[in-house]
Amino acid sequence: MQALSRAANRDVRVRIYLDSGRIGEREPTPPFLDLFNNPRIEIRFKRSGAPLMHLKSYQIDGRLLRTGAANFSAVGLKRQDNDLIVIESPAAAAAFERHFEAIYARSEPFPLAHGR
Repeated sequence: MQALSRAANRDVRVRIYLDSGRIGEREPTPPFLDLFNNPRIEIRFKRSGAPLMHLKSYQIDGRLLRTGAANFSAVGLKRQDNDLIVIESPAAAAAFERHFEAIYARSEPFPLAHGR
């Protein structure tokens, strides 16, 4: 979480899309505080009734796509059997970006982020 916040402070565009349920119903907890308190990070959540968000992917610089079943947690990345796949392909990164943009366009601003 701190690495994402530091990246945003270096002018890397960081946007996060979350399910509204678990996090949206209470105050963010550490380690999420760095993200929620950073005005350079856009945090949005799914609208009520939208399909459950299970996306665990991101693209980097339009050429790398990270995807797989691993949650973004120490347990998900180190202690569970999960797929984590990195694909070096501008076409795959572009396809993911189109999919993400469509989902993100239907989302709402996160109400607790940045004092909103």
